[in-house]
Amino acid sequence: MLAGHVLGSTIQTVLSLAVVIGIALLTGFRPTAGPLGWLAALGVLVMTSFALTWLSVGLGLAAKTVETASNSPMFLLLLPFLSSAFVPTSSMPAA
Repeated sequence: MLAGHVLGSTIQTVLSLAVVIGIALLTGFRPTAGPLGWLAALGVLVMTSFALTWLSVGLGLAAKTVETASNSPMFLLLLPFLSSAFVPTSSMPAA
């Protein structure tokens, strides 16, 4: 049952990714990568989605209450803010 949920979530993520890429192409995004580069990027995104979904399943299974199960994966929402997607790394302070 859990594998079906994870597979369904991964398919939903791939469909969302297709919509985002389609809208980007409609608004003027012109990629310079070749088909192999696109395939590699899609593979990384799908595997990341798959791994984070299984991580969320594991956190939910380890929770003692329903409230804890729904709130334990919340830290995953902060992951994009830890990357250089929003701020160039050259402007960040030294660790």
